[in-house]
Amino acid sequence: MFTGIIEQLAEVIVLSKERDNLHISLKSTFTNELKID
Repeated sequence: MFTGIIEQLAEVIVLSKERDNLHISLKSTFTNELKID
C-alpha cells in the first residue's frame, strides 16, 4: 500500500514491449533529478 505524498505527475510518452520487458518513457519537469542505481 502506498502511503507517500504525490508532489508531481509525469506523462507516459511511450510504452514498448520487448520479450518479457515493458519499457516506459516518461516526460516530466523533474526527470533531471532522477537517478537509476
